[in-house]
Order: sequence, then structure tokens, then C-alpha cells
Amino acid sequence: MLPPAATVPFGPLWFLAVYVVVVAISPITIALHRRFRWWVPAVLAAGAVAADVIGFGFGISGARYANIAFVLLFPH
Repeated sequence: MLPPAATVPFGPLWFLAVYVVVVAISPITIALHRRFRWWVPAVLAAGAVAADVIGFGFGISGARYANIAFVLLFPH
């Protein structure tokens, strides 16, 4: 039995919720980027790598969810 979010009509909807959060915090991310310039993407990239190393290397699966935040905020 699949969880409700894994079914066809509800599977892609998780992305909409994440997108709304990313758009809602965009004034904060814009201010951070104006103040710290290229440090912001560098920290996001390093955070994504660190989350993968912790998640896959040490077997802490909860850390891989942090990777979603880093990866989705990076291009925005």
C-alpha cells in the first residue's frame, strides 16, 4: 500500500508547497544575497554536499531532507 503522497494525483503536489515556501522567503534570500554576494550560493552548495555526505555516508536519512532545502533554494 502506497502512502497518499505517492499516488499519481498527489505525488507532484509536494513541490507546490515547497515552491510557496521558497517564494515566501525570497525577500530574506534576496537581502542575504545583496549583503553576502557569492557566499550565499557557496554556502548552499556546501550545505547540499554536507547533507549528502551525512545522509549517505553516515546513514542518517533525516539529513538528506535538508538537501532538498539547499538544492531548491540554490537556483532561486
